[in-house]
Amino acid sequence: MEVDQPANGTQLMDVADVPTGNVIDDCAFIRDGSWAIIQLPSENTKLVQLKSSINVPLGKFGSFSAAELMGFPFDVPYEIEKEGINPAPHISSLEGFDIDTAEGASNKDLVDRREAQKLTQTDIEQLKAESMKGNVHSESVIKALLENSETWEQKTEFAKAKYIKRKQKKYSKIIIPQRPSARTLCEHFYKENPRRIMEMRVDTLSLMLTAANIHAGGRYIVVDEAGGLLTAALVERMQGLGTVFQLHEHEQNNVDLVKYLNLPSSVPNVLRKLSWGRLQANKDEDFENLDIACDDEAKLERYHARVNAIRANRAYLNAGGFDGLIIASQYDLKQVVDTLTPFLAGSKPIVAYSQFKETLTETWVHFRNSRDFVNAQLSEGWLREYQVVGGMHPMMRMSGTGGYILSALKVFDCETNATFIRSGGRGGGGGRKKKQKTDE
Repeated sequence: MEVDQPANGTQLMDVADVPTGNVIDDCAFIRDGSWAIIQLPSENTKLVQLKSSINVPLGKFGSFSAAELMGFPFDVPYEIEKEGINPAPHISSLEGFDIDTAEGASNKDLVDRREAQKLTQTDIEQLKAESMKGNVHSESVIKALLENSETWEQKTEFAKAKYIKRKQKKYSKIIIPQRPSARTLCEHFYKENPRRIMEMRVDTLSLMLTAANIHAGGRYIVVDEAGGLLTAALVERMQGLGTVFQLHEHEQNNVDLVKYLNLPSSVPNVLRKLSWGRLQANKDEDFENLDIACDDEAKLERYHARVNAIRANRAYLNAGGFDGLIIASQYDLKQVVDTLTPFLAGSKPIVAYSQFKETLTETWVHFRNSRDFVNAQLSEGWLREYQVVGGMHPMMRMSGTGGYILSALKVFDCETNATFIRSGGRGGGGGRKKKQKTDE
């Protein structure tokens, strides 16, 4: 059966183009060449590509052969041992330790002094060296420290649990290969390299996706200078349905974070791209006038394919009717909005992010004063991590801010009928009609 295409240029998706199977299940297991975020015992993370031919070094926590994880699931704890890497035997970090406390135990009389530990620094370093070689289990090292602590029995149960966890961060060899997603990638880069993602926090990213109403099957324009994080978040949520149109500065766009998602080849590519320099049609003149002295037909074919792809993407953008505009950029925001807003359909969201409120205020004032935008909001996300077990209180270390978000809806300004306004919006009748008196 033939279906008429909409007039605004939006292409309906054929049933054959819909990806089959569960994409999440396909990405749940480690394959040769998969990317993973390794969570170390110290709670730091490391982004690595797991190839069966490499050995993954983890510093003081040892190393392991990536081939041993092939076919195993993500997000499961594994322990590095002398024989290799195996699933961790304990689910709870306190399992295997005796933390029972005598009645009346208190920390008030404890004094933090070096003499409380019977093992010398030389003994501890020797245990660490044997643990690195795999001759001594990391749990045995921690138990040795507990047994030789003079103040261990005087500690409360909560203090014992905190002590064990603190030592596990130093001596444990249990790692968790996390499956890369928009959330885990954002958390990893926020801790390791926040400038790369414009210091965008995970709650800010989720607020942007919600404000922009990102969903599978939609068509969105994205201006992403946050290392490709926004683009990766959109591609992940689309799951092969719809279009993500990226505007970028240079000829090559930065989509490394999309590569880290481990999307299977069965998922259709929803990403289109166009550089700012190719936004206007007259920018193709350099292609037309370029004299190529080349006898290699393969190179000529690649050249013409690139030119045709640029023209096709520009035509797709000019067709308009997009469902949203998402921006995280250092460019002049008002100029970006003025350039890309005409490509949006009516009642569609515009969402912009910046680390600084001042870079958004000019555009916010423009939204408020213009009849082409409604519901303009400038907000700041707030996230606080709490310790719950053993007495609720906020964590001592937390981020000060997650940046600012500007959002609005694009609308079409229509000429208003003055009669309609005077009548209270009820047409020419002027509101409720009174009963007319009749002469009898």
